[in-house]
Amino acid sequence: MSKKRYRTELIFNRPFYVFFFLIFLIIYSCESKLTELSESDISDNYAETIKNDMKKLITTGQCTACVFNSINLSKRSLQGKNLSSSKFIKANFAHSNLSNINLSRANLTSSNLINVNMANANLAGANLTGANLTGSNLEGANLTGANLTGANLTGANLTESKVAWGTLIEVNLSKTNLTRASLASANLEKAIMIDANLSDAFMKEVNLTSAILKGANLERANLYFANLKKAMMVGANFRETYLREANLEGASLENIKNLDSAIKCKTIFPWGEDNSTC
Repeated sequence: MSKKRYRTELIFNRPFYVFFFLIFLIIYSCESKLTELSESDISDNYAETIKNDMKKLITTGQCTACVFNSINLSKRSLQGKNLSSSKFIKANFAHSNLSNINLSRANLTSSNLINVNMANANLAGANLTGANLTGSNLEGANLTGANLTGANLTGANLTESKVAWGTLIEVNLSKTNLTRASLASANLEKAIMIDANLSDAFMKEVNLTSAILKGANLERANLYFANLKKAMMVGANFRETYLREANLEGASLENIKNLDSAIKCKTIFPWGEDNSTC
């Protein structure tokens, strides 16, 4: 008898193990399943305006400039819905599917967006101040001009996302994947970006004043004319980083890696101007 077969028979010949195995499967199935919006999602506790807007959304798949403040839409699928300019202040979307959704100019202040799938979502001009997007997938999302001040995006995936002209003051982007993301002219003052992956990111004229980029990967990132004054960049990777006319005055650069391979021209360092690769 093979070892694999023996172990399988050993487990399933014991009712105790079988019982807990089935319980695990039931719990996992319930937690991972997403449901479509239905009339059952309309709580009696909701205001009449929210009830009416919910009915419109369920029936038509869209509800622009609608009000859904404090609504609970966790573990729901809103894929492809049009909810532009709507209000979702303190709403709960945890573990939901919001891929390809249109939330441009929407107000999502202090909303719960933990582990949400927002791939290719349109969030241009949206207000995400204080929102929690921990572990969420925003690959390819459009966040142009969005306000993410104080938002938490720890461990989120923003690969190839567009965050140009965004306001990300004191945002938490620790361990976030921003590979090939566009952050041109974004304001990331005092942002926390510990161990963030910014490889091949386009960060022309970005403001990173007093930002924390400890251990960040800036390999081949374009930081042309970037403001990195007083940034904390201990242990950061600068392999082939484009630093032309970037300002790193007062920055903490202890134990940085591969600075020799970076493009430096009219670049201001704490020790002076570097024109070595002009």
